[in-house]
Amino acid sequence: MNIRAYEDSDEVAVIQLWQDCGLVAPQNNPIRDIQRKSQVNPEWFLVGLQDGTIVASCMAGYEGHRGWINYLAVTPTEQRKGLAREMMAEAERLLRETGCAKINLQIRATNTEVIAFYENIGFTTDPAISMGKRLEEDPPFHAIDKNAHNSEKFSTDFTLTTTRCLLRHISEADIPHVFSASRIAGFNDGMVWDPPHEQSELLESHHEFCKAWKEGSAYVFTIESKEDFIGRVSIRSDEKPGLWNLGFWTHPQQQGKGFMTEAVKRILTFGFEQLGAIEIEACHASWNEASKRVLEKSGFIQREHLEQGFQKQGNWVPEERLSIKKSAEPLN
Repeated sequence: MNIRAYEDSDEVAVIQLWQDCGLVAPQNNPIRDIQRKSQVNPEWFLVGLQDGTIVASCMAGYEGHRGWINYLAVTPTEQRKGLAREMMAEAERLLRETGCAKINLQIRATNTEVIAFYENIGFTTDPAISMGKRLEEDPPFHAIDKNAHNSEKFSTDFTLTTTRCLLRHISEADIPHVFSASRIAGFNDGMVWDPPHEQSELLESHHEFCKAWKEGSAYVFTIESKEDFIGRVSIRSDEKPGLWNLGFWTHPQQQGKGFMTEAVKRILTFGFEQLGAIEIEACHASWNEASKRVLEKSGFIQREHLEQGFQKQGNWVPEERLSIKKSAEPLN
């Protein structure tokens, strides 16, 4: 197992690990806990990886008198294989190097298995009472539902609204608008799909989008404003629990009017509050400044440059990957 310090990109996987191990308590928002730790000795927030997958975590702390251990976790399928011992050995090494003389930790009295684990690695029960006083109430955390995309959560009548726009389920009546957008030179240059030769070619993707909506794996919305067709925006589940992918395009006749920024902000609220997303990411062709502006205005942060983003007519198109993470604060 490779042990390293936590990185921002680990958030979704770590929270899922904590959920799987039963460590997420109602009074403790894991997003807020991670944010707090990032301000105090973040290098002591450890994760363990096997074949690139996070399978363990441990959060160590030291205030100058006693060391503390929190969020020691090993994914259930890898428990009783010595991984927790490895994580604790590394945490103890870091604390010992700072001059820490003793480590404290708290365990529920009913958790006999965990008590036995710590006894086996040298911990003893102190004749003390554990007390606490909460100084800040955490906002509620909605657990990641790994199976959320396996059931239909929203009917085809479901809609979202913004100040000027209506976001609704797609319709075959939209196809002429999609086709007309693809007739404009350069429209498809920054997208994976190529312009169709005939409108009928768009029916296959239309049916795929409808199927994905029914399955709950993706939601593709048509954007309208006073019955004018504006464009499309979609949000799709990723294999990584809690991560969703955003896509969008605006009909060239409606570009530059701010419609897409409205729609994207509404989709973000939908994703975080109703789909249970922890992080939403989006990619745009490196040259596409308009998409970049929409994402930045919506709060997305640049994460990485992908020199080989996607292929277009046999050539690689460079992309920028951006993402936005769920805030510990309720969305307005």
